[in-house]
Amino acid sequence: MNEELSVVSVRINNASFIIPQFFIDKVIALKKVLLVSSTLGSRNISLLKKELEKSHIKTNEVSFYELSDNYLFDGVTFVNGSFPPGKYPEESAAGRLAVRLCAANFYIYEDLSPLTVVDRRIVKDSKVIEELSLSEAGSLAFYGSVLVHPEAFYKAVRKNTKVYIASLLEDSSTLITDTPSNEARKRKIKGFQMIEGVSILTIEGVSLQGRPQTASRMCSAVGSRGVSILMLSQGASESSMSMVVRSSDASVAASAIDEAFEKEISEGSVESVDIDSDNAIIAAVGDSAISSTKVFASFFNALSSLRIGIKLTTASPHDKSLTAVISKKDVKKALSALYANFYLLKRTISTGIFGVGNIGKALIEQLNGQTEELKKSGIDIRIRALANSKKMLLNESGINLDNWKEEFDKKAEPLDIDRMIDFLDSDSFPHTLMIDCTASDELPHKYLSCLKRNIHIVTPNKKAGVTPYDYYQELLKTCAETGTLYLHEATVGAGLPIISTINDLINTGDKIKSISGIFSGSLAWLFASYDGSMPFSSLVLKAKELGYTEPDPRDDLSGMDVARKTVILAREIGHSATLDGMSITSLVPEQLRNVSKEEFLSRITEMDEGMKKLYDEAKSENKVLRYVGGVDENGRCYVELGKFAPPSPFALSTGSDNIISFITERYVKGGPLTIKGPGAGIEVTAGGVFADILRLCSYLGAALW
Repeated sequence: MNEELSVVSVRINNASFIIPQFFIDKVIALKKVLLVSSTLGSRNISLLKKELEKSHIKTNEVSFYELSDNYLFDGVTFVNGSFPPGKYPEESAAGRLAVRLCAANFYIYEDLSPLTVVDRRIVKDSKVIEELSLSEAGSLAFYGSVLVHPEAFYKAVRKNTKVYIASLLEDSSTLITDTPSNEARKRKIKGFQMIEGVSILTIEGVSLQGRPQTASRMCSAVGSRGVSILMLSQGASESSMSMVVRSSDASVAASAIDEAFEKEISEGSVESVDIDSDNAIIAAVGDSAISSTKVFASFFNALSSLRIGIKLTTASPHDKSLTAVISKKDVKKALSALYANFYLLKRTISTGIFGVGNIGKALIEQLNGQTEELKKSGIDIRIRALANSKKMLLNESGINLDNWKEEFDKKAEPLDIDRMIDFLDSDSFPHTLMIDCTASDELPHKYLSCLKRNIHIVTPNKKAGVTPYDYYQELLKTCAETGTLYLHEATVGAGLPIISTINDLINTGDKIKSISGIFSGSLAWLFASYDGSMPFSSLVLKAKELGYTEPDPRDDLSGMDVARKTVILAREIGHSATLDGMSITSLVPEQLRNVSKEEFLSRITEMDEGMKKLYDEAKSENKVLRYVGGVDENGRCYVELGKFAPPSPFALSTGSDNIISFITERYVKGGPLTIKGPGAGIEVTAGGVFADILRLCSYLGAALW
């Protein structure tokens, strides 16, 4: 072995391409080099020679046919001119030289992307494959990898020359070796490839059972027409046989099979060939692909998690690959999911947050604080997009949550909701999540199209829950059909487990008869604090100052927020409730409902007299006022200012706590099931949204408990 000699072949497809500095530095570092190329070009040769001279490295030129075994190697020798004919003339010529001269290294450079686990046109940040065995390289080449076929370098590998497939576009390379490192052995799957445009030809019939010659007849018929068979599979019952060919050969192959089985087809014991087109073969390549049960499980789980149908599959230890035929339209999603399952954290989710105000900001902080813990559970919630009502920030690989505000201020562009959703729904990620932390009326109308695209939705926005009932039903139907989740725990009770409790009760066979509760944290505080000693309007203004109410307190006092929550709960337990015609007791006097916010605040004392009267009436009955909402046994929703006395949990409520009571078939004799806790607040609402995100991760297979 000539330990100082390296053979370097260079193929440049773009005539205007200029060799990069890292390539020049590599040649200088190698020192004794045979540089084989007919495409380097005079400009690149001059540039390289100039840099070599600066480093005091000699240069020579010789043709391939003039190079003898006893050539004195010194510096860099440019081997140019013509090469022996073949599919890879330069690479094959360089390979012969590497073998003949016992070179220590053989580099194959080309002005193409490096050899990556998945084509970067599908997964943009796919990792470069560090090491491959000769058999793995052959399998990847067969399935369409942008790779010089091993016939150009296999002899060099057999001679223990280190062969590197390298890129001129970035400083990276893949080592091809017959003695893989321990680290390489640990990686069961080295790459994923595809062959698009294939068809499945199937012949079926009871007369095929017990006839061992079926496969040979099919293969002979197809082979006689010069058609290559990519895959072959027979059903265990022996009543059907399928083969995969390129779609361009499908009609010829089908005709050949029909002719071969003409007698059986005419008798009706065998059906004519069925052609299933618009498919693709995807392959997971690795020397240990077939021997590992974990590889099998991960491969099929990745596809099933996205509901990608597998039409045909084979596992060949000789090909070092696990293959499946799927619909062509699912290829990008499938390869992205496989890459994520084998090379990223198991649950990598392309995530966007609409609304980076109070709740959105708190959610970002909570997510950022838990990033490392989540990664321990195989979860990567990749925040790739953020938006407020006017601008959006998009980042392909993910936004740094440590300084997202600064990045948003500097790089945010005008908001385009559809473009942001399209950006999130990237084929580079197996799962997509849209988080709606807004109070927008527009965004919920995008939910249906998102769910149909397999984009999961998590939101505290109540608007979708009270959309026309037909639309709401369509949301649920789409979730059932696609396996996509619409999670909205934080729409009722902020971070309290209200909707999840309903689901648990129903899923375990209980029947919820009625729900009632204090659903507004701001109104809970107002009536828990109101004792008649000061005007009610003064308490409202104080609540506004403390941030308990909306900037316009009428948004709380009107009861509409509570009404939305009751409709959401009614629908959760199976009623077709709507806001139309609902009984809602508004605390805003009639004459103040349609005036400006400023005028309302200046005339707010006009509500004091009526409220004091109601308070005195309740007090005379030893009761207290509480603003409640509910769903009765008939599914009727109501919102009212009621009077309650102990031991009612409503009468005993304090502060801004929400209290929700459920009367069910199980929870009736011993009293209702009651949930109490903070039902408002930025942190607890963000926590409720975060909890829904973790529910999604659990649904996707993360082990969180």
